[in-house]
Amino acid sequence: MKARIKLTFPQDLIKEPVIFNMAKKYDVMPNIR
Repeated sequence: MKARIKLTFPQDLIKEPVIFNMAKKYDVMPNIR
């Protein structure tokens, strides 16, 4: 199953590696552009 999701985060929320943590937790491969 493939799904394309675009996430946009406000600057003040980017204090931790959100995408990395989500990738580990849900076993997904992020494609960051």
